[in-house]
Amino acid sequence: MRITSDTISTTPQDPDESVSPEETHQALVAHIVNSSLESEIKQQVLSILESPTIRYVGKFDIEANPALFTFLLDYMDATSLLIRQFGLGNFLAQRLGPHLFHVDDQEGARALVRLLYADSSQRIYLNRGTYESTLLPLLTGASVLSIHFLAPTKGNIQTTFTLYAKIHNKFIGLLIKIVTALAPGIVEKKIKRGFEFLTKLQTRIDQNPIYVYQLLRESSAIDREAAEVFRKMFLPEQ
Repeated sequence: MRITSDTISTTPQDPDESVSPEETHQALVAHIVNSSLESEIKQQVLSILESPTIRYVGKFDIEANPALFTFLLDYMDATSLLIRQFGLGNFLAQRLGPHLFHVDDQEGARALVRLLYADSSQRIYLNRGTYESTLLPLLTGASVLSIHFLAPTKGNIQTTFTLYAKIHNKFIGLLIKIVTALAPGIVEKKIKRGFEFLTKLQTRIDQNPIYVYQLLRESSAIDREAAEVFRKMFLPEQ
């Protein structure tokens, strides 16, 4: 897998660079307003979008299997199992319900992650949690993450990660400036770490997809749906 990133901005941009950050933001707000989300969830999302502490965009080209890319986005518990099974890291994700996961990356970030929307070129998540590091006090907050991707059958997947985050800590003066200055670099590091996992998992799956399917099918911690989706994607004749 080859990863390249454009210049990181603290204001979101659309994959189509002719679309302004304001238009991108307005489109996301309109999408949420007109969605069939539960009223409580909808209000949580709109509250973040109306007054975010941090805005971030990162654009990346990923040389990867598009089917695997979307599978790992949608089934975080399966992603966690495979990462740990192959000794690639300590990423933890527990499925709490349909499209809802508790995630701990073992590198300071813990969150409840809810998949709000999915289609052939986009995922939207609502995240609520904490971030702990040696550079900052314990941060609590919530975020909305939109992932746009153009995924050909083979070749580069062009992705745009747009994040709106609302920090709940009561900061004053210099501290809030430090947090907002450091946040884009932290987010980008997390994204690239995820791409590293994708690279290594793709190699393992290509080597022995039947073994990976058996791991998913036999694990009591993974919903059976994940195993069946994997089988249909990577073992259609099984």
